[in-house]
Amino acid sequence: MQYGDWKYGIRSEGLISSAQSIGSKIGIGIGSALTGWILASVGYNPAAEPTAAVINAVKFDYTWMGAILGVVILVIVLLLDVEKYADQYNS
Repeated sequence: MQYGDWKYGIRSEGLISSAQSIGSKIGIGIGSALTGWILASVGYNPAAEPTAAVINAVKFDYTWMGAILGVVILVIVLLLDVEKYADQYNS
């Protein structure tokens, strides 16, 4: 038995699958847009030699931004508290 079935009496496999799919698509779109916005904010010009600001923006985009978002997602998952009911809905 799943948590949603136990708590609300509703099986939600299809909803979970479609939410994961749309979440991935939205995440890819927002991630791509963030990269463009970061590069635009430092004045990136593909025809010119990259400046120090552009290089630092790319380093931030591919290192720190991923780490920051990873920590935010981890905190959200830890706050869900679904596992404390696992022995109730698994029996």
